[in-house]
Amino acid sequence: MEQIDRRLHTKQGYLARALARRLIGASAEDRIPGVAELAQNHSVGHGTVQEAMRLLEETGAVRFRRRGAQGTVAEAVRDDVLWYVANVGHLVGSLPLPYSRRYEGLATGLYVLLSEAGIPTSLSYIRGGARRLEILLRGGANFAVTSLFTTEMFLAKRPGVLNVVMDLGPRTYVTEHRLILADTTKRRLESGMRVGFDPDSVDQALITEMELENLEGEVQLLPMTYTHILREIEAGRLDAAVWNAEDINGDRFNLVPLSSPKSRGLSEANTVAAISVRADDEFSARIVRKKLERGRLLEIQRAVLGGSQLPRY
Repeated sequence: MEQIDRRLHTKQGYLARALARRLIGASAEDRIPGVAELAQNHSVGHGTVQEAMRLLEETGAVRFRRRGAQGTVAEAVRDDVLWYVANVGHLVGSLPLPYSRRYEGLATGLYVLLSEAGIPTSLSYIRGGARRLEILLRGGANFAVTSLFTTEMFLAKRPGVLNVVMDLGPRTYVTEHRLILADTTKRRLESGMRVGFDPDSVDQALITEMELENLEGEVQLLPMTYTHILREIEAGRLDAAVWNAEDINGDRFNLVPLSSPKSRGLSEANTVAAISVRADDEFSARIVRKKLERGRLLEIQRAVLGGSQLPRY
């Protein structure tokens, strides 16, 4: 490999890196541009292109088959070797904090599938869907996992900056939201209550707002980190909050359905997990589409939820 590394620092080598980046995630028999087109696109001679393609074949990353006027196809593509040649570092994903088994299942599915594909991956866990999308836009991640609703709200304010490359379907992000009430005799929000909400959680903050729309009187809204809310209710410093019902022990908390039709509708829409990339990042979009097979990802999530597979992330 030492000799290959030296050759990758030549003019032909830099072109080989560019071609490797283009080929990562390609399927066998995918057509690639011919020598003349590549030479024109990269402003190099035909000989440089041919040397770069030969170098990729010598590394074992890919085998090219020339079909004359029909062009060139890539065969026997090895993404792990292409990734090494391309020298693009780790693929970085931004995920919700894995405090629920459903989130652990998502993280495990992503980790397993990308590892099987031979793609070096780093998963970071960030509180707040809007924050994850901001990090994605600033280049701090290649993809982000949020609820589909959060991404749609984000795009309503900043259209065209993101692409949703995978929608995992209902109840893949959360099941449903409900109200937690400290007083076991209460069934809804009432005037004077101290209500906790997380301003970084678009979904939870908006559901809370909808629950308060028809309330007579006022409540005290207390912003805080989402994961601190249960502790604050147990400590008697909060009277109520909206929470993901799946993660609540009904024996410890008074859990009641949402009262507002609007908030119930939003809670259902909020259950869909989505994977987004920057609109101008076709490289990351291609990796997600090609290497994250939706059916297997959901199968792994279900296995983690059912306890037949241990979380790995």
